[in-house]
Amino acid sequence: MKKTKFTIFLVAVIAALSTVFALSACGKEEAPDNSEGVSITVVVLQGDAVLFNKTAETTQSYLRDAITADFTEIGLVGTESEYGFWTEKVNIVLYFDTPNAETSSLDPKSADEFIAYYSSIDDPLYTSTEFGTKLYDGKTFASNALGVSEMPVFNGAIYIITVATFGN
Repeated sequence: MKKTKFTIFLVAVIAALSTVFALSACGKEEAPDNSEGVSITVVVLQGDAVLFNKTAETTQSYLRDAITADFTEIGLVGTESEYGFWTEKVNIVLYFDTPNAETSSLDPKSADEFIAYYSSIDDPLYTSTEFGTKLYDGKTFASNALGVSEMPVFNGAIYIITVATFGN
């Protein structure tokens, strides 16, 4: 009987430790070390119309951080949650260096629309065609499989921000 209780106790401890280690592994994916700088392109599309297209150098490791630090023409509006940052609207300042700056917004108009992120990264850890695709410049971009805060930045990658519809 003592041996059975000890075995049950040992199994419970192992299960608890396994759960703790599994949960601690959740969160941001391991991002590359971009401390020496990488070049990325961010494109904002409204339908097929290009609202914004810029290539910049960044030392940031995650897409949201790179947009905030190096693409200051773009303002991501949204809410933080336990699941990450949910983008509700994208504000864009056009002609940033002129006294008569123009602005534009990417704003879902109905309950079945949302701000979607796509990228040129061809790795199932980071993107998935099952979540949708976007055709741009003759190339098909897969939907990001991670949120904007957790999406790593890779040298030479193109990131697209647009409005998508749930179920499409």
